[in-house]
Amino acid sequence: MRSDAKPTSKARTTLVVAVTGAVGAGKSSLASHLAQTNGGRVGGWVAEAGARDVEGRGAANYTWHHLHDGQRRVFAVRAEQGYTFDLSQVDEARAWLETLEPGKPLDLLVTDEFGRAEAAGGGWAPCIPAILRAEPHVWLICLKEGMLGELETAIGRRVDAVIHADDPEAEERFRRLVAERGDWETVGVWGATGGGIEMSLGSALHAGLVPMRGLVLSTMQAVLLTRATERLGRRDRVVWVSFIAAGMKALSPAGNRLRPMMAITIQGLLYRMAVRALGWSRLGAAVGGALVGMWAVSQGILLNLLFLGGDLTRAFDEAMKWLGSRLGVQTPTFWAAVSVWVALWGVAAGSGTAWG
Repeated sequence: MRSDAKPTSKARTTLVVAVTGAVGAGKSSLASHLAQTNGGRVGGWVAEAGARDVEGRGAANYTWHHLHDGQRRVFAVRAEQGYTFDLSQVDEARAWLETLEPGKPLDLLVTDEFGRAEAAGGGWAPCIPAILRAEPHVWLICLKEGMLGELETAIGRRVDAVIHADDPEAEERFRRLVAERGDWETVGVWGATGGGIEMSLGSALHAGLVPMRGLVLSTMQAVLLTRATERLGRRDRVVWVSFIAAGMKALSPAGNRLRPMMAITIQGLLYRMAVRALGWSRLGAAVGGALVGMWAVSQGILLNLLFLGGDLTRAFDEAMKWLGSRLGVQTPTFWAAVSVWVALWGVAAGSGTAWG
């Protein structure tokens, strides 16, 4: 009977990679190598082939190498009517999968291999529901050639990538896929965190008209971008953290939305520009934070200039002349005052980012 297991919405976070190829192409060898060099929590099984009496034909028997405990036991033996399986190992594998703690998924789960027996609901197919519940970060499935459709039907979802075992760059491609998945998870988590800060603390500060709230929020965003960048394989993806946070700001329950959304987006672009130009270092993060803070204060000034033009600068200069005459001091021009004010915000935000 075919497995009708459907993944939950959480199970969609698992990266499913199929390794395919002809008989003897090296699917199991590749899977075993990837498991040995993964470096994280690994489980599942690799089917180690016995003797092949005819080239291009399945082996006389297959031994399951249980990656989670190191045991090796014969699983399948070829007979005249086809392969017979040691189903007690399937029961043990399913029981082991059920013991995995929720919230502590495996970094890599290997299942070898999916063939006609599994497509019909036999072989190790009864383990599929338990695998979907276990939600490993990466599920690597060795797949008999030409059975991708049957595999996707059995697991109830599309495979994210297919790697051919005889591809010289198969291992490198798998590493890139895993790194990509990790990066986008990081972007999602930190983007949601940034959006949450803007929706909660940001809304409260804006609603309360708290002084210097822009400096506080921009510095916090720069610190958040720094923490996210530390965890990214490709650090220029940090800009997506800001894009997500800006999108979530649209759901803010209080305060202006459009201006903060624009500010957060441009702050992310400026931060990425600094990190790309200066490299990932304390200096790069500090300069990125400074640019974030400088934009936070500049955006309002630029918008006012856009709408009021030279009238704003003339009004400011006249006010400063009046104040200077009353106090008997030299007062700054509009542009001098703005330059100093923007620079101070940059220093404050940059320092907060470097040491936050």
